This record gives sequence, structure tokens and C-alpha cells, in this order.
Amino acid sequence: MDPTERRRSYLGDVTALVAYSAASGGGSRLCIGSGGVITTCHTGTLERTKVRVFGNGARVHGVAVSEEEAGGGGGRYLIAHGEQYAKVYRLDAGEELFCLARIGPLAHWIMDAVFLPRAAGSGALVRVALGLSDNSVVVVDVGEGSAETCGKFVCSRSYLLYSMKIFCSRGEGLVYAAAGTIFNSVLVWVFPLPGAGGRQDKEVISCFPRLNFVGHQGSILKLCWSGSGDMLASCSDDRTARVWSLASLKMDAAKRASKECETLEAEKVIYGHGSRLWDCLFSGDSEMLVTASEDCTCKFWLSKARKCETDTSDLVTTLCGHQGRGVWRIAAAGGYLFTAGADGAVKRWLLQHCCNPSGIATTSLPSMHVRSFQQALPPLPRGHKDPGTAGASSAPGKKEEKSAKDWVRCLKLAGVDTMYVATNQGMLYENSVRSSSWRSLFANPRRMPLLCIEVMRPRGGRGVLSDHFICAGDVNGYFTMIAVSKTCCGPWLEWKAHEKRLMGIFLGRQDEENQVFSTDVSGEVKWWIVPCKDMLDGKVKQEPALKAKMRSPFKMRILGVDFCRASMLVICGDKNGSIMAFRYHGGSTSSEEPLDLTILMQHKHNVSPVSFLRSRGNDEVVSGGGDGKLYTYKVIPSSRKEGEPGHEALCQVGIHIEKRIAAIEEQVEMGDGATYIGGFQSSDFLVWNVTENCEVIKISCGGWKRPHSLYMGEEGASFAHVRDHVIHVQQLEPRDKSAQVLHSAFSNALTPSFHGQEIHSTIIVPTRCLGKGDGAPPCLVITGAEDGYVRYSEWEPDCATAGHFKLCASGIIGECVAGAQVRSLSYSGHKEAQGAYVTAVGAKEVVMVWKIVYNSSSEEEGCLQCELISTKEPKGGLRPKMKKVSAKDQVTDLRHLAVDTFVYKVDGSTDVIFMLVSSADASVKVTALQVDRRTGSTKWHNKVCDLVNGSRNPTLSIRWKEIESLGTSVAFTGSTDGAICCWDTSMAINSFKNALAKGEDHQCIEISPLKKFQGVHASGVNSLALKVSASEGLGQLQARVVSGGDDQALHAKEVRFRVLDGSSGGVAMTSDRGAHVANSHYSALRSVWTDGTFVLSTGLDQRLNISRLFDDEKQVLRLELLSRMAVEAGETEALSAFMDEDLCYVALAGRGLSIMQVALSSRGPPKNL
Repeated sequence: MDPTERRRSYLGDVTALVAYSAASGGGSRLCIGSGGVITTCHTGTLERTKVRVFGNGARVHGVAVSEEEAGGGGGRYLIAHGEQYAKVYRLDAGEELFCLARIGPLAHWIMDAVFLPRAAGSGALVRVALGLSDNSVVVVDVGEGSAETCGKFVCSRSYLLYSMKIFCSRGEGLVYAAAGTIFNSVLVWVFPLPGAGGRQDKEVISCFPRLNFVGHQGSILKLCWSGSGDMLASCSDDRTARVWSLASLKMDAAKRASKECETLEAEKVIYGHGSRLWDCLFSGDSEMLVTASEDCTCKFWLSKARKCETDTSDLVTTLCGHQGRGVWRIAAAGGYLFTAGADGAVKRWLLQHCCNPSGIATTSLPSMHVRSFQQALPPLPRGHKDPGTAGASSAPGKKEEKSAKDWVRCLKLAGVDTMYVATNQGMLYENSVRSSSWRSLFANPRRMPLLCIEVMRPRGGRGVLSDHFICAGDVNGYFTMIAVSKTCCGPWLEWKAHEKRLMGIFLGRQDEENQVFSTDVSGEVKWWIVPCKDMLDGKVKQEPALKAKMRSPFKMRILGVDFCRASMLVICGDKNGSIMAFRYHGGSTSSEEPLDLTILMQHKHNVSPVSFLRSRGNDEVVSGGGDGKLYTYKVIPSSRKEGEPGHEALCQVGIHIEKRIAAIEEQVEMGDGATYIGGFQSSDFLVWNVTENCEVIKISCGGWKRPHSLYMGEEGASFAHVRDHVIHVQQLEPRDKSAQVLHSAFSNALTPSFHGQEIHSTIIVPTRCLGKGDGAPPCLVITGAEDGYVRYSEWEPDCATAGHFKLCASGIIGECVAGAQVRSLSYSGHKEAQGAYVTAVGAKEVVMVWKIVYNSSSEEEGCLQCELISTKEPKGGLRPKMKKVSAKDQVTDLRHLAVDTFVYKVDGSTDVIFMLVSSADASVKVTALQVDRRTGSTKWHNKVCDLVNGSRNPTLSIRWKEIESLGTSVAFTGSTDGAICCWDTSMAINSFKNALAKGEDHQCIEISPLKKFQGVHASGVNSLALKVSASEGLGQLQARVVSGGDDQALHAKEVRFRVLDGSSGGVAMTSDRGAHVANSHYSALRSVWTDGTFVLSTGLDQRLNISRLFDDEKQVLRLELLSRMAVEAGETEALSAFMDEDLCYVALAGRGLSIMQVALSSRGPPKNL
């Protein structure tokens, strides 16, 4: 059997998007074009069907769906075009695609395609019009297996175009073509429908332009017609959208027949995006215009306004939720707006909420109902006199007069419809939001303000006296528990908790007891145990017990408290952004003695308040603050011996900076694993889906200086805030109450997100190397990109669609600090241990190391678990301060260019990751990271050895291999001058291992290259691939290294080594020989891979070359090209592969990710599909 390419798939930017409503009322459908594939998707059930439209690397640039049904069966006709080709399909009601005909290749690229009404008596199934880049339109009749041109219309001004949009006016029998020319103008020309009026023209007909729209200062990237054809919108890279009127042309038949071209300016100029505009779309009534931009936002504008005014006053709303190089395509159908972009995600938004400029709450969640309520406090009960202002601060907004009028101090949402409100005059109310009913629960006998409240639902179930308790703290330091049930309520326990104001109450989350923390204004924290179970059972009341107390060393108010049972630490965060932890020693701790402070991280959130702290139960702690940052920490146990002093440490293992939210207030983790954060941005409160990276709720509330509360659960979401002494509540409830959709009710993503920017490095590995069992997806792909993210994706053959892979799972391994772009990745693992380490290097000399392993727990079996091990930042910080230095002493902002690693297992609990790293200053050095797997602690050894005397130019590529059985390690480096150096790092590595075993300090060693191969390439060596084989009995090594460069050449070299006697494990080079192929690619060669026999290479020509490395009859090393395959990922610059018997799994990355499966055999060359 001949070898062949078995299957391929593409993950990346969406280049075509069209939405339509099913004729049978079955909801809205989507057609998504990505790479050379079209995916049809039902937006309700998310059922998908894939079909490959183009091969040979061609991409789908546009899709159109017919308005009429195909054959009366509820289906439609669909046309997809890309470059000079188009294909017409019949799309049946079951979402199956059947190809009718192929059109092309045409003389020019296709810019637009639309369906036209068929001519009377025509035997064609459908008629299409194709707009070409030379400002012409070709009309084609399509039948079953046939495509016949029935007319070609050419504008007399034959300019090259950036964009074209065609509109068919069936009532007039005319077709309007709008063309965005290279001269930044829009030409509108008109021609009659072919066959209209008895005409059936097949010759070329010249048409004169009727209108010339001018005003844009940049390339016109997209055009859009209104539903009636009276208006035209254009968007440009000058960051503006313009609306043009065709009313004069539509109403004047003489003007349409005239050969004169009228020059007009825009009716409306829209400016407000921060970058170029990629797409635009009119609403159904043409009252609004939606624009999509490179700034990753979609904006809604009023389309009819004052003439030629550049203003943002007509902005209705802004949608955020994409990342990378912007939102590229938008479509609308069935009351929804769909957006897609460079990140590969397709998201759905409810137009009803987006197009309501007067609404208080907007949401992107199409599966949610939105309701708004306004509540006013009830009047004070009789006998409750005004205490005046003693001990109370003035109300927010304006000072209250000494009267019986009350105002809200704090509020708490306990569900979608239940709210508790505490007031300045000591009243506590329960409010049912929908019914606007109020119930008075408690009146403070001291007539003092209640400063904080919390809802406690006791563990152990519901009791006979109450369902739950409301914990309240007042200005005099009293802690009151109010028992609440449906029929009765009243105070249950009350005690003097603090001498000063009781400012906060926090419930324990990880203890079997009913515990609560209270804080005062001076930074004192007390830990109480409340016997709620006895109370609920109707037993005799017991007094609360003080379990422990703590005090902040800064005497600042504590805003977040939680107990980490795994490490027995009480974690606190204060109003100045500091994080601290106190050691709890169990029952031996005296409640009167303050706990010992064991961890202190001052101003971790700068000087912004810590808004919340969460302990996740496995030594992990999460904090959020007013600086817009989420930190994840891991508690590192102390290494002290029994009886010796020592301290734990909080090791930062993750950071998330949310640019859309200035001050984070809350974090919510839903049952489906999605994470949401809520916080303030200017005068709005936002809820952001961190998992899908999109905004889901936006509420205009006036800013953060007001009482507010957020609730999110499976039954919906609510947000309450006080404005102008009125409580405003916004509720969101799922439209479908079925259990299957409750977890996804807060989601609007139809497809997952991916990198939105160029991918610089990729690694593909078999999942069995990470401990995944049989039946698992065969390959895991790791990618690092310019957006600073390191992501993973799992792939397996798609049984439903022949020739395709299926994306099983994807996610984020981590994000580089400060968003530093990832330049190079390395994957290393030990053959005796499950899991592996992923190392990322790039801008700002940042080095980050993660550990990845498949989770074997019963709850999350098969899920990839990613843990940040350590981060290494430059000595001067990520953004060092400017210094006045002389020109010769100036140091540029360095970056790492390449990395390769291997792991040395010291013992059962310690790993050492050796890293060979090159920097932009032409330095190459070996560093080591020591990892204690038991405690998670790490230690960096910055200089194991320096590689000197190699090249004075920066090193672009590195390959490093250790032969552990022989105690040797060799490396190859390629630099910008085209040279390749061979290095023996054995002595330095073995010296470090010996020093580590003895507990001694290691002295940095400088090593010189074994040999420098000059002039291998005419310019930079962009990539190296290395395969080393060892003959242990003979003490010999053979290395085959393959290189690719900017000179388009592919070079292979075979180097033989002899292992030297002695403990150093060094090697000596005995021979070398090479093979060279000039002009191996049509453009710069960016990445290579080899297993010693086959060589894979790729470059900017978007081609994958497969070659064979062998000895000919004269024992001369040769490279033979076997096959050249097209790649869908644009600007390909990263390649990785692995062999599984005769199957080779290949990952190619650039602007997107291509996955291929190729059958390789030494008996013959691979063949394309």
C-alpha cells in the first residue's frame, strides 16, 4: 500500500462567517469558514458538519447562503470562495453539504459572491454572481455538476480592489456593485440582471460608474449594503466607518442611464475604534450599524445622524470578548449577532440587549432573561427613633439630615430573588425582589448602624427553628446572629466581638465546624466557632467560642480572610494590598494569644485593597484586588526540623491581569469549571468570563463607591446596587430551566478561543508520555505565541468526518508575566516519571516553567493538569527604571531567542531541569532549576556553564541532547551569520551533578565549541533538528543534525563522536560529513524536524517538504525530496512531529495551527490527498 497523507485539520482565525434562519423555524444556523474547511453549526444544539472546500493551502475567504430553499426540502444553496476558486453546495435540512459544481480558476481573485434569481426557462439550479478583484462581475448558472458563464460585466474604471460588495435589487431587475479601490474611494456601478427583458448576454459588457464616494484616508477593507439597498457602509484601516446614501441614484432613472459619475462625501462618519476596522453590518431596520475592529471590540452605532460629523455621541454599546488581531467577521440572524476573529472563537450575542441604548443592564448571554427592579426602603417602624449621627459616618453621595429618614449601609444577595439590607439606623430587612415585599428581621437595640452582614447556612442541614442565620456587625463592635425561617425570625446570639467598629464578617469554607471570622477597623481578626447545629436542633443556647485571634502588623483594616486547612494557615488581605498568613497549631493554640505571623507579602496588590481571598483546599490560595489582578499562590511548607523555628512561604504560581476590569471585587467558579470575575470599570460593573475571555454582563451603576452585591448560581445571576438612595436590582435567569443547560447559561462561545496572534513555537507529543491510558487522544499539541500565552490542544481522528482530526480539549497552560511574547518552547520529561515540564522563553528575558500531567483522580480523570513551577525574571525587573548612562554603557531590552532542556532525576523527590538558553546579546549559557516535587519549592542555579568563543552573533536555534547511560551531553547551536557550532557540555553538567550530590557550591565553567562549521547557510540559521544514537558497548555516538535558514537552503550533517575515558564523560569528534540542498523552499525556511531518516521542513512559502536522509551507493550522505504539501497555517514558522509506527503526526504553526497525519514508509514517497 502506497504511503499517503491520512488527515489534516486547522485551528485558527475565522475568515468567513454567515448566519441564516432555518426556513422551518428550527433556530439560527451558522456557516463558518476557517482554513480550507467550512463548518455548519446549529446555534442551539451545536451540532456540526465539516466539509473541506479547498486543498493545496487555499483558504475560504467568503461564504453566502441563498434566500430561497433548495428544492423545497427546507435546505439552502451555499457558495464558498477563496482565491480564484468557488464551490457551490446544496445544504439540506440535516446540515449535510453536497457539492454541485466547482467554478475556477478565474483570471482574478474572487472578492464577493451572491445568489441571483434564476432566468425564466433556465435549466440551472441556481445562479450566482462573482465579484472579481479587477472590478468586474461574472454571472454563472450552476447545475448538477456544471457551471456555465452567462454574462460578464466590467466597470470602465478597471482598478484593483481591496473589497467588493454586490446587491441585487429584484424589484428593479438591477445589480449594484460597490468596489473599494486602491485609491481609497468607493465606486458604485450598475448592470441589469442577465436574462432580464429577454436578454441572455454571454459577451463582456462594459459599465460606467455612477457614484464615486470619497473621504477615506486608508484602504477600504469591507463594504456592506443596507437591506433596502438605499445605504452603503464602508470600513477602513483609517479607523473610521462611513455611511453613504444612494437615494439620488435610486430615484433618478436618468442618472442610472447616464455615463457621468457623481462624486459624493459620506452622510455620516463614525470614529471611535482604536485600530483599523475589519467588518461592518447594518441592523435589520438599518437604524444601527455594527462595526468590528482590530481592537477586539464590536460597536453599535446609530447609522442616521448629523451629516459628516466625526463623533462618538451616537455610540450605543460596545461588545468585548475577543483577543489577538481583532474581530474579523460579523453576521446576524434570528435576533442574534455572531462575531468571529483571529482567535478562532465564534461568539453569540443577543441583539435585543445590545441595541437598547436606554437599558441599565446589558448582557451577551443569549440564553438569559434580563429584568430590572427598583426598591425603596420601607418606613421606619413605630418607636424607632432617629439616633442622629453619633458614631455614624455620613451617607455616600450627600449628608443626611437628622430625621427619621434611613439609608442603606450594606446589602447582600442570597439568591436571584432574595436580598438582605442593613441600614444606618440599625434595621435589617429581607426583600423579595420580584414581589417588592419587605420583612423586618431585626432592629438594633442600641440604635447604631449595621456595618456588615453575611448569610450563614449551617452545616448539618436545616433545623427546627430556622433555615439560616444572618450575621451582622455594628459600629460598637457587637456581633449579632439573627435566626431566619419562612414563618419567624429574631436575634439568637449577640456578643461583644471587638472594642472598635466591627467592619467585616467572613465565613469559613473548609471546616466541618460552623466558623466565622470578624474584623475591626484596626486590623484585628477574631476566629469564632458558633454551635449552630445545637441551635437548630432546639437545644439550649451556647455561647460562641473564640478559637483564635490575629492582628495585622500594619494595623490596617482586613478585607479578606480564609482558612487553608491543608496547611493550617489563616490567610488575610488588607486595604493596602498586603497578604499575610498566621499559623494555627490546632487545639494547643491559646485563644487569648495572637497567632504567629508566618507569611507577609507587603503591597502585593500595590496599594489597592485586597477585595477577596479564597483557599482552594489543596494548598492553593487565590487573591483579587483593586489593581485588576488575580494572583494564585501555593503554600510551600517549611523545611524546619521538629522544634526548630521556621516559616512557610506563599509561592506565586499564576497571575491573571484583567485589562477590562480596573478593580476586581468578586470571583465565582461555576459547576462547569468556568471562572467569572466581577468588578468595576469606570462607572460600570462588569462580569467577565475568564475561561472564554469575554464580557457577559455590563451594568451602569455609577462606580464603586456605593453598597453593592453580586450573586451567580445555576438559577441565574443578580446584581444589586444603591444609587440616589434607591436600590437597583438586575436579574438574569436562564430561558431554559432544564438541567442540561444550567451550567452553560453564562456562556456565549460557540467555539473555543485560540491564540489571536502569531505562534512562534509548537511541540507535539503523544499523550501516553504524560500518563494517559489507552483510548486517549493520540496527540497533545503545545503552542506559544506572541500574545504571551502557552496553550494546549488535544487531537484525535474524527470518525464522523473522513480526513479530519477532532479537537477533543483545549486550554491555557499559563501566561507569561507582563504579557511577554513566547519565542521558544521546550518539552522535557523523565522516562521513569509521569508528566513533563514545559519551559517557555521570550521577550524581557523571562523564563517560565510549568509541569503538565494528566489527572488520575476520579473526579477529573483524563484532564490535563497544569502547574506553574517557577518564573525567572531579569535582575533589573520587567520594566527597569531609566538611568542616565553614556551611550557606550546603554543596554537594550534583552530577550531570549531559543531554549532546549532535559531533566535529571536526583532522587525520588527532586528533579533538576537543565536549560540551554540563548539571548539577543549573543550569549549562550546553561542554567538549572532544582524542583522539590514533595514541597513544590524551587531553586535557580543561574550559571552552570557559559558557551564562549562560538559566534559573536546572536544564536537563533539550539538543540541539546543528553545520553544519560553514557553520562554525556552534546549541543548544536545556529547563529545569525549562518554558522553552526558543536559543543560538549558533559564536563559542566557532570560537575554540577557532583556538587549537588555533595551539597557544595558549583563554580561556573566556560566551554569552547568542539568545532565551528562556518558558512553552512548564507544567512541566519532559523532552526535545528537533532537525532542522536549511541553504541554503548563501543562508546560511540552518532548525531544527525538538520538545519534550515533564511537562504531557503536545507542542510544535513552527520557527526560521529568517541566517548572519552574518565568521570567527566566528555566526547571527542571523530568525523563529520554533510548534504546540502539549495533553494529547498520558495521562501525563507523557518523550522525543521528529523528522526534520523526522514526530514520535515517548512517555511514562509506555506509548504511542508518531506525528504529522506540516506547514504547512496558511494556512501555519500544525501537529501532526497519525497513530497511537497500545502499548509493552511499562514506564515508558518514552527514545526514539530513524532512517529507512531509508520504514522507521522505533524504540527505546523504560524498564523494558526495545522495538524497533519502522514503515513511514512522508506519504500516510497508520501502522496498528497
